[in-house]
Amino acid sequence: MLTFWSVFSEVILVKRFYTLGLLALFSASLLSSPVLAQTPAPAAPATSAAAKPPTSKQYLTLGKYYYYVGQYDSAYYAFRKALDLDPKSNDSLLGLGRTQLRLRLYSASIESFKRLIQSDSRNTSAYIALAQAYKDQYSSSDDPATVKGNLDDALRVLKDAESLKPSDVNLAAIYNQRALIYAAKKDLSKALEASAQAVRLAPDDDVVLSNQASLLYQDGKTAEALSTLARAVALSPRDAVNRAFLGKLMVQSGKGKEGLDELSRALRLNPKNAFVLGQYGIAKYTVKEGRDVEAAKKSLEGALQGDSLRYPEFYFYLGRIYLDKSDAKNAKANLAKAVALEPTQAEYRLFYGKALAANGDRTDAQRQYNEALRLQPDYKDAKDALALLK
Repeated sequence: MLTFWSVFSEVILVKRFYTLGLLALFSASLLSSPVLAQTPAPAAPATSAAAKPPTSKQYLTLGKYYYYVGQYDSAYYAFRKALDLDPKSNDSLLGLGRTQLRLRLYSASIESFKRLIQSDSRNTSAYIALAQAYKDQYSSSDDPATVKGNLDDALRVLKDAESLKPSDVNLAAIYNQRALIYAAKKDLSKALEASAQAVRLAPDDDVVLSNQASLLYQDGKTAEALSTLARAVALSPRDAVNRAFLGKLMVQSGKGKEGLDELSRALRLNPKNAFVLGQYGIAKYTVKEGRDVEAAKKSLEGALQGDSLRYPEFYFYLGRIYLDKSDAKNAKANLAKAVALEPTQAEYRLFYGKALAANGDRTDAQRQYNEALRLQPDYKDAKDALALLK
């Protein structure tokens, strides 16, 4: 269920304290702007020795501050306190729901957004957030059958939001979220169509542009994705995740040195972000100019330490590094995780098979090579690997 697309979308949507996304996959404006455009961090409430007990509004401001800087546990506490003091505060409830979403408390966030819609049936942000919660719960599920209706529920909620006759800004957010949902449904045509509508309504929104770039990349239109993503980076130059994705695309387009430079800038902007760390590690391993395997290994390990479930490609490249080092045991462990998180990648199956063969398990290696060929029948490297076993 965890594809590169679902992960990156989540990272960029959260305005990168990131993610997706995601990520890109949010800032304080998340709590008020459905398009999630970046705004300066709100100041934490001032305190004094003789201060009265904090009010609901002060806890709300504190929650926004913690949310902006990515301290979601603290944000959760602040929003809960704000609601305890003022149960009718819709802003606090929206903040709580978004924080629950960041903490992957999907069922709780869905209930918070439903409660908010019951309280304020014309709150467009609540509908969009509820649709995102449905999608994220689906994308993160280990058992899709248990949440198979989530994506249709999300589309229904967005249709309800659209019926409110929202402003262009809100409508752009609806189309943007709709594009993400269609992408999760693997309906790339409808995803691109919705994304185009979002860009038409909000041509200077970096999040909308980032999502369109991701879809174009998924559709094999790397040059268009690069151009679109460059616009997003120009609009929000301090967004580390967008810049890291731009660097990734540059590397894949044969512009290795330029891509590595962009990734280095992204790392300086946010040295602890898992997506940024991992993409930098991949580039340090794959780009000949400035190749540093130990630096790559350190970055990939750091990325997986920060987020161990979202990024199968990081396990994949870490496993390859261990294979290069003739460390068959660690290669097998990492490549097994890559395959578990993303079982439909033929290349992951190939290298997992190589790791199994290196560990002396020829039968399971053969099984992985055959699976790689089932996924990609013309995969020459898998055919060659299989022939070596016979």
